[in-house]
Amino acid sequence: MDDLPRNYILTLGSRLRIPPGFFAGHYDDPASSTFNHRNPFERHTKSQFRLRYGNSHCAKVDVLPHKRSSIYAFNTNVCRYLHAYDLKGPLYDEMRSHHILSFWSSPFGIDGSWDAVLLVDPPLTRHAKCLPSMQLAPVRRELRDESSIPKHYLYPEMVALQKLPEEVSEWASAYECPQYISIFDDALNEFASRNQDVSEIDNPMAIVKFPHKLVVGKMLAFLRRRYLNLLRIQKTHVKPNQPLRYNYLSSFSEGALSSWHDELFDFIVGSCAAMKELIREMEENIVSLGLPMKNGTAWNSGVAGGPPQWEIDGWRSVLDLAHVVDGLTNALATGYLRLVDDPCRIDPSIDLVLDR
Repeated sequence: MDDLPRNYILTLGSRLRIPPGFFAGHYDDPASSTFNHRNPFERHTKSQFRLRYGNSHCAKVDVLPHKRSSIYAFNTNVCRYLHAYDLKGPLYDEMRSHHILSFWSSPFGIDGSWDAVLLVDPPLTRHAKCLPSMQLAPVRRELRDESSIPKHYLYPEMVALQKLPEEVSEWASAYECPQYISIFDDALNEFASRNQDVSEIDNPMAIVKFPHKLVVGKMLAFLRRRYLNLLRIQKTHVKPNQPLRYNYLSSFSEGALSSWHDELFDFIVGSCAAMKELIREMEENIVSLGLPMKNGTAWNSGVAGGPPQWEIDGWRSVLDLAHVVDGLTNALATGYLRLVDDPCRIDPSIDLVLDR
């Protein structure tokens, strides 16, 4: 199901006897403090899960300058919000949003049958709602200044090919990647493009494998963009496509963080807090799927009933990258505060011995 149409809820909800809380849990904004994320008494169940993830959009809301805002609402039935960057702020990048993928399945019947519903968030449409008036404004698939935004291909590979087909004309289709615009469309296209193995539909969790991979791919791209943003805000004198891996913080005192700015301080403090919360959310995703934590006992993928190895590897990659971004954020915060607080650096003529 794409979005939450009322007629679908009334029809499927009643016929499949789906608890109303499943739909209600998907409705609220995942970035809100009031969002009811998990059942505290049943954080993992083999029949359902709910995943949070972030997404970026190469788009802008076309409104008059005096009506511009840092946040807009999706023109959808679910509560999703579009966060925009200030063109004159310390960082300008693609708009971002937070989403949920929810899954519910019924117990197996006597004959081995089952019912399942997958809820996915709709993509950004041609209009967004201005807040608080809720008036519709057109959305343009472009940014005013894209020269400073990384053009790297941030999405991971979805198909692990060991060897290309013998027929050259089949190479493109064998290596085809999803569009990463609509999970609903990508999942349907993938489902229709391959021949279904009977064993793959015996288990409802196997049917949602591809949408699950899309969430991991979107989250990795979201985190990679956060990492590049931190590099760009520090090394403003280096071209976006030429950061040196071994030289990230070598010229810290020459970058944008070399002097005190309230906006930069707010950005760094906010980023540190956001990364701590994002790591917690990713850990919650791992728990809800019944996957082992990194410091836990490793699963043997050959054990019956254990999670597949791709799922373990995918979410560990997400969590590892989240910790990398968090570490760089903390390093910038520590360096920034120490640099601007050093009186010898502000006035070299001052000869002080600092006892630290």
